[in-house]
Amino acid sequence: MNAQFRGKGKRGALYVACSRGGVRLRTTGTSDRYVTARMKTMLRELRDQRRWTLLDAVVDGTCSMGRLYDAHVARRLGELERELAAVNLAPLVDAWIADYVANGKSENNAAIYKSQVLTLIGERFLSHELTVARVKAWIGGMTGTSGTKRNRLMALRSFIAYLEQIGVLADNPIRKVPAPKKNAPSMRYESQAVDEAVVKATPNVCYAALFAFVHATGADLSPVLQHTLRGDIDLERGVTRLRGTKHAKRQVHEALIEPWALPALRAYLGDMLPFVKPWERVTRHMVYWYHVQAAKAAGVEGYTLRQARHSVAVRARKRGVSFESIAAQLGNSVYQVATVYARFNSDLESRREEAHATADATRRGMKARASGGRDA
Repeated sequence: MNAQFRGKGKRGALYVACSRGGVRLRTTGTSDRYVTARMKTMLRELRDQRRWTLLDAVVDGTCSMGRLYDAHVARRLGELERELAAVNLAPLVDAWIADYVANGKSENNAAIYKSQVLTLIGERFLSHELTVARVKAWIGGMTGTSGTKRNRLMALRSFIAYLEQIGVLADNPIRKVPAPKKNAPSMRYESQAVDEAVVKATPNVCYAALFAFVHATGADLSPVLQHTLRGDIDLERGVTRLRGTKHAKRQVHEALIEPWALPALRAYLGDMLPFVKPWERVTRHMVYWYHVQAAKAAGVEGYTLRQARHSVAVRARKRGVSFESIAAQLGNSVYQVATVYARFNSDLESRREEAHATADATRRGMKARASGGRDA
């Protein structure tokens, strides 16, 4: 590996070993014989240590000899190795989303996740750039609530988990990034009259039926759009199957549909075949826009479909419905329902009716026992 000085500038050149075998002559970029000699020693050490990522990069032209030498002097060879081995993560976003959907996750959520991650990744983002400092700066620069920032970090974590699975990343480089706090849960709820007004203020029969269905059952929107079949909805009995996407408990085989919603559902579903998905072509963005307009027209601006879920639960609780029944309707655990809705007591009229029913049952029991005693 004798140094050669040639060309107009008398730049040095050295033979560089590579993982494919043999050596290749590459320029040092300097005419300084002392530096060239130091470079020669460096190359010999890297060959003996079998640090092929660095040597191959010089041979292939992806790293200059000068850059390698500067990293050697600064003792940054490990960092340089990571940079040279880095993968552009941007082209992998679509593959991650396809895998996400293929594993049964929501297509609507997938679209949201993709847009959130791309705010960091963009068109080019090398894997070595995925650091705690970079991600914290990304989160810190966001506008919106703590919950919004948390959601974006959760999307990025999903992407990183996929990169680990396919071997692009050896581990999670941002595991030490703390998740922002969740937003305080919204407990806004409205009366049945308000929910009816929202449906009546919706001119499109498809969206009116969708809003009636969600407002009258407390169903989650995503599975309604993606998985609900016409055959799931029994308008004669006023019950429906609610298909879940998160876990088995979210599968509700017979959820009650509040009777006020049935006319709007009949108007849209009509003779639709059982295997048809009534709202399959509706997107979350379209639902959001129509619901905002309907709520505004009904005089309850800011009222969302997610809050309608609370409305169903609170109305049931005020009617004296048990936590077990509410949990069965919403697809939640009894503990979750009791924790959230224990603060809502049944109204006076419902409690009076319940007390009268209990008293009547007690009197009938006492009468039956007395009758049984005489017969004996």
